[in-house]
Amino acid sequence: MKTSKKLRKILNVADTDTLPVPEPFKGATNKMYAVVVCGESLTGIGIESGDSVIIKATKLKPEAYIGEIVHASVDGKHTVKRLGIGKGTFVLMPENSEYKPYYIQPDEEFRILGVAIAVQKPLYNPPF
Repeated sequence: MKTSKKLRKILNVADTDTLPVPEPFKGATNKMYAVVVCGESLTGIGIESGDSVIIKATKLKPEAYIGEIVHASVDGKHTVKRLGIGKGTFVLMPENSEYKPYYIQPDEEFRILGVAIAVQKPLYNPPF
């Protein structure tokens, strides 16, 4: 799995290096990528700042079930949250009671980029 420039910098690896794909996901037909979590909004389900969330990219149309953890874009800003529905719109729900759900507004550009399928934890404390 190719790594992003930011992740390569954090892990101190060369451009040609890759993250290992866990054995159950090898040979998957969908594109997969990793998102490094920055923040505490998912700590209630064990996803912490510095963890890499392995994402299965959605195809041309958004494909996610309500309740799944998704990588989403809202007006170009990326986030990883649980997908929900409320008040007649999609809701990006944190898994930490100190954070509030985010209700997607009609004038916002909302895209589901992928669905989380695994979490890879670092064996060190990341520098952020």
